[in-house]
Amino acid sequence: MKILTQILFIAAAIFAFVWYINPTYAGIQDKQASYQKLSDAYGKAMELRDKREQLMNDRKKISPVPLENLSKFLPDGVENVKLIIDIQNIASQVLHQDIRGAKVIGSATKTGVAGTGASGVGPDGKKYGTIALNFGVTTTYDQFIVFLRSLENNLRLVDVSEISFSSSDTGTYDFNVTLQTYWLK
Repeated sequence: MKILTQILFIAAAIFAFVWYINPTYAGIQDKQASYQKLSDAYGKAMELRDKREQLMNDRKKISPVPLENLSKFLPDGVENVKLIIDIQNIASQVLHQDIRGAKVIGSATKTGVAGTGASGVGPDGKKYGTIALNFGVTTTYDQFIVFLRSLENNLRLVDVSEISFSSSDTGTYDFNVTLQTYWLK
């Protein structure tokens, strides 16, 4: 009888181990691993939060003027109209006249550029986009050089890619300028 009782207890222990204890223990181990992953992710999130707060505090220490200048130098978007207005303002100050026939060569957006062969965010891997602007002015050669120097000293990053002109008997020239500007994607 003692042996039968011992066999029953051993069988019950094996049955309990196979059907209850082992699956429960495996579930606890899975939950512990999941808890460890969540704990690690929480720790990294706290590190990132602290780093973000540190960067935000560092940014608050920077004067807004350099940040505005940086935004003008290389804007976050295409800003075609703002570029044309900036060039118009320079022409008004230096040449005392308006630019004429300003047109954007190709249309650009944050997600792509139509007609220029470039793309916003795409396979080229560039972190910036380019767009070309064409316009004309009528002035003397000396005033045109002053105008180009003013464009050069402007905060907006532009590359003059093409200049053509035609002359007249009055000493003024019709200049046609194509320039290229950049923006962050």
